[in-house]
Amino acid sequence: MTSRDVIRLPARRMTPLLALLGARRSTRSFTGSALHVDGLSHVLRAGLGRRPDGGSVVPSAHGLYRLGIRVIAGGVGGLSPGTYTYSPTDDVLLSDIEGDHRAEVASATLVDEEWAQKASALLVVTVELSVLQSHFHDQPPVGQRGDRYAWMEAGHISQSIYLAAAELNLRTVLIAGFDDDRLSATVASLFPSMPAGSTPVALMALDGR
Repeated sequence: MTSRDVIRLPARRMTPLLALLGARRSTRSFTGSALHVDGLSHVLRAGLGRRPDGGSVVPSAHGLYRLGIRVIAGGVGGLSPGTYTYSPTDDVLLSDIEGDHRAEVASATLVDEEWAQKASALLVVTVELSVLQSHFHDQPPVGQRGDRYAWMEAGHISQSIYLAAAELNLRTVLIAGFDDDRLSATVASLFPSMPAGSTPVALMALDGR
């Protein structure tokens, strides 16, 4: 084995971003309380909001922006239990179905149902996957590039939600283990205004402290 040079990096500078990254945590202990709509709003704006100049806070391949955040609220102060779609263009929540549907969504997870349904809110990241697949169809590997861009963008959104939660000392976790068909059917029933062909790619539980 050949030896390799070791390049010493400059001394670490603790910046606000590095502090947030250091505070980022995944938690699976939820109480369903202490989350207010103010905190939820902050998280949604960080995940998929708009910059002051009107651009999105997350990158999107070719500027398609076909991902969305759907909210299943059950214990959010100042917000009635129900399902809501976040509209980043208008910075508003659009109501879909009334009532507490956290248990329905949590039941589609593979091993997380017991604690996920206790979170104040569940956030579903959805994507119009067929649009991306069609748009990037000719890019190699043929027919698969759109999927890759979708996963990347979902990752951007999820990490931003993590950082916003850390900033406000909220609890969150990314849930990637779910029954695709069951969650898709449940989300479609809870969000009738969702564009046809949309599919869940990530689920995040959110709670206060």
